[in-house]
Amino acid sequence: MTMSQSDLGATAERVLELAHAAGADEVQVRAERESERRVSFERGELHLASAGAETRFSIRLHKDQRLGAVQTNSVSDADLREAVQAALDLAKFSPPDEHLTMPAARPFRATTRRFDPALAALNTQLEHLRGAL
Repeated sequence: MTMSQSDLGATAERVLELAHAAGADEVQVRAERESERRVSFERGELHLASAGAETRFSIRLHKDQRLGAVQTNSVSDADLREAVQAALDLAKFSPPDEHLTMPAARPFRATTRRFDPALAALNTQLEHLRGAL
């Protein structure tokens, strides 16, 4: 499922609410959306073309100075609750650390740092190459 930037932020906020309601002392949520397109040629012929997208939420929380962390790619409320509970359950097995703290809170921020605008023009370039073969 492809989520908008505002949907990513709203879902991350929902995870924070669920984790605090479940008893977490501190919570960190990382929301990621990734898409890719692959094209491969063999002997000058188009061999494979595929596209995919993934949305992930990384949940890191502290409970009683213990760390629990999980990752989920589901955004249903039930699955988000289950992920939060899994992180809390994992925290029970973590050794207590009196120095355990979360980084300072910061607002949700979208990044496109890994996108190369030249890739958007790739389709046109591939068609030109195919025509030349």
